[in-house]
Amino acid sequence: MRIVVSWSSGKDSAWALHRLRSTGADVAGLLTTVTLDDRVTNSHRVPYPLVRRQAAAVGLPLRTLALPDPCPNDIYEERMARMGNSMASRGVTHLAYGDLHLADIRAYREEMMAVWPLEPLFPIWGEPTDRLATEMVDAGVDATIVCVDPDRVDPTLCGTRWDPGALPTDIDPLGENGEFHTFCHQAPGFTEPVRAEVEETYTHHGLVWARLSP
Repeated sequence: MRIVVSWSSGKDSAWALHRLRSTGADVAGLLTTVTLDDRVTNSHRVPYPLVRRQAAAVGLPLRTLALPDPCPNDIYEERMARMGNSMASRGVTHLAYGDLHLADIRAYREEMMAVWPLEPLFPIWGEPTDRLATEMVDAGVDATIVCVDPDRVDPTLCGTRWDPGALPTDIDPLGENGEFHTFCHQAPGFTEPVRAEVEETYTHHGLVWARLSP
């Protein structure tokens, strides 16, 4: 297998990469999507230069796909399919995701990729999130919460350091149900921390986001 990791910039992507590398897998690079206008990641709204710094820290090339924001599904799937074909032409066989438990998300990815020349891969799928959160913290994962759903989580958590022990007990410690998203500063495999400061928090598409700067 020759693998590219779908890279949101968050802790789960970083852990999926770590898990693959710890098994000796051939990881050929990272794939991220950014908005056409303001050049932030579509998933976590992290500035593109910070994602490039993450890729440099893990020593992998970064493939980038620009998408409108919001992005209709048909455009997303068409452009992702083209990217999949391009990666396959360079010897890539699998695209790995950091998904954990959401069966509908996994089913969507598998259906979308069924017509690609690549196969989906889920290296941390099905692991208990409480145990995984402890494992991440013990391994030195450092992340900032960059997005929260204010209907599920106190919005003042946005912009704070991810600390599973300090989170409310009624939410998933990894935010697997969409409670929050993160930006990963440090994880196993990073040669140095990717430093970033929180400038402010703001609302976009009904969610509260942290604006990061290097």
